[in-house]
Amino acid sequence: MQNGAPSPPTIDLSEYAPSPLSWTTALLSESLVLTERQLDTLVTLGVNMSMTRVALSEVGTPARPLNMLSAHRLKDSLAHDMGVLAEAFDEFAPSRQLQFPGQSPEKASVILRRLIKVSGAA
Repeated sequence: MQNGAPSPPTIDLSEYAPSPLSWTTALLSESLVLTERQLDTLVTLGVNMSMTRVALSEVGTPARPLNMLSAHRLKDSLAHDMGVLAEAFDEFAPSRQLQFPGQSPEKASVILRRLIKVSGAA
């Protein structure tokens, strides 16, 4: 995609949307044992990912065509979500590791922050 180049009339990005995180908004008595920071992290994560889901379902429609500006906004939104998710890992599962094929296990929050940096966002 080049600056000023027309985009396809429609493109469905909704299949790439993050899954709803019902556990971030369905806290009942569990919320009583969480710190203010933990609650803030969960609510922020849930709200931001919900906004990203909406953006991914709207961008690429005739009303909001996919172009360089909307693509950059989506990239920044996803990078922000990944940053909040990294905070959630730090808060709730600081030792959680992921392992990609052919690589050593690494903390999930470290991987997420590296991906943000590589994307050129924030």
